Amino acid sequence: MKKEERAIIIVDPKYGFGQTETQQPLAVVPPGSTLTYELELVSFENAKETWEMDEGQKVERATELKQKGNELFKAGKNERALKKYTKAFKLVEHESSFKDGQRSDAAKALRKSCLLNQAAAQLRLKRHRDVVSTCTKIIDVDRTCVKALYRRAEAYIEMEEFLEANIDLKRALDVEPENRDVIVKLKRAKQLEAAANKKQAKLYGNMFARMAKLEEKERGDMAPEDSKKQAESDKADDADAAENEAPQAEATMAEAA
Repeated sequence: MKKEERAIIIVDPKYGFGQTETQQPLAVVPPGSTLTYELELVSFENAKETWEMDEGQKVERATELKQKGNELFKAGKNERALKKYTKAFKLVEHESSFKDGQRSDAAKALRKSCLLNQAAAQLRLKRHRDVVSTCTKIIDVDRTCVKALYRRAEAYIEMEEFLEANIDLKRALDVEPENRDVIVKLKRAKQLEAAANKKQAKLYGNMFARMAKLEEKERGDMAPEDSKKQAESDKADDADAAENEAPQAEATMAEAA
């Protein structure tokens, strides 16, 4: 849109207020209403590109994006929140290059916070492998970050990778032995692991039982003629074995004499 340009926006009920009557500041919106908005672009300001910002502007903009992400996250708009956190993170990703010490510290704290929030949104979106990757970026820098260890463990549990989950939760407990959430989660992880092992053992047991029944059925279905031939073949093999053993026995007796 251009400055002072107007546009009409029509919103289908499923993208608006749905089939529920909703009280708004100016009116009550009936169920199933199609919404019509008239927008006018009064003014605008082109946002600066990252390379155009100084260190202070990057920290300020990243803080704004993170706060907007928090609002979206609280409203359950996880995908949009994740995008805000990702944009904020990119602004302070290389905080070690900041020349101003105070701004470098602020950028470092923002980087960690944005990654933790990214992981929280990814957990809600069930992108568990992404959660592991995001939390690992934090843990590689701060091995004692309990929140990162906890959220990575949550992702591991959802993927049924219980060994890794237990390792992370135990590391978190080493840092905060009284952390109730970690204690409960570790107990839950062990219970789920035991249940998974029991289910797997039962699965293999059933598989072997089916294989045994199948083999038994195949033997039972063998034709009588085939059974007779097999018996005659076994008898012939026994006779050949007896003939071969006789000369050997005689030779042994002769050597003994």
